[in-house]
Amino acid sequence: MEHKEKYSRGGRNTAMVGLVFQFGPVLGLFGTVLGMVRAFSTMGAEGEGQAEALAGDIGIALITTAIGLVVALVGIALIIVAITVLKYRPIWLFWILIPLLCRILSFGFPVGLIIGSVALTLLICYRKVFLDQKHTVDTAEFIHPSQGEIAMQEKRTVGQATASLVLGILSLVMFGILTAIPAVICGHIAKSKIKKDPENLAGDGVALAGLITGYLGIVPGLMVIPILAAVAIPLMCANQDLAQEIQCEANLSTIQIAKQIYVGENGTEEGVVLSKDDLASFLGSDPEIYLCPSEGTYSINPIGTPPECSEHGALE
Repeated sequence: MEHKEKYSRGGRNTAMVGLVFQFGPVLGLFGTVLGMVRAFSTMGAEGEGQAEALAGDIGIALITTAIGLVVALVGIALIIVAITVLKYRPIWLFWILIPLLCRILSFGFPVGLIIGSVALTLLICYRKVFLDQKHTVDTAEFIHPSQGEIAMQEKRTVGQATASLVLGILSLVMFGILTAIPAVICGHIAKSKIKKDPENLAGDGVALAGLITGYLGIVPGLMVIPILAAVAIPLMCANQDLAQEIQCEANLSTIQIAKQIYVGENGTEEGVVLSKDDLASFLGSDPEIYLCPSEGTYSINPIGTPPECSEHGALE
């Protein structure tokens, strides 16, 4: 009896490690995004022609992606070992394997399609080895009526358990965190109900499968948020700087046009320094024209010399 319990625990641990390894592609995606951010930063600093400088960053992005996929495949191999060699076959693992194997279909054509199709076919063909264990654990209990006959009372599967599993599978296959959070909520509600009335309610394994698939769907969604922030914030800052530079150039252009009009009307020679009061009739009384959006200061400069900003330089 002790040997059997230890044997089952080893299968459970192996399957759990395999499930944890399914987060490998998510970590690989994180490294990929960081590598691409560095590549774009290098491109912006050194130009598109610096192929050697970009090669290292792009190489890091591709390597992290490959490592993540390999880790996920190793995890699936561990799950297969737990099922076939260690004979750990709870029903919740069956339902988790379906979306995991569906994800293999997207690993690449034709290898991913062939491996995923074969694995799904075998899983469906041998589904009874999972379902039989569910039947012995979850679905029924024997009671002894007053007449002395033995009858079987079927347990009722909690609806939230089924909903949790369906939402969890959808989170892995299609909708991500949008259905992952409801899957986790439904899973906890189902387990709470079953814990309060275990004699009449079933579906603990289904609820557990829904919780695992739900959390598997939440983690990538949570990791996407800082990844998007890492990409979006620098882009927003760059766009803001570009907008300020464009506005500053427009202000300098307006000052330069006013200087040219002043020279045309007054015949002033080059080298004469003009003041804001000299250009007031052409620029009006708007003080914004002399303010750089980046908090730089403007120098009108003598006639013949373009106006200049302390932050963005002289007008070209």
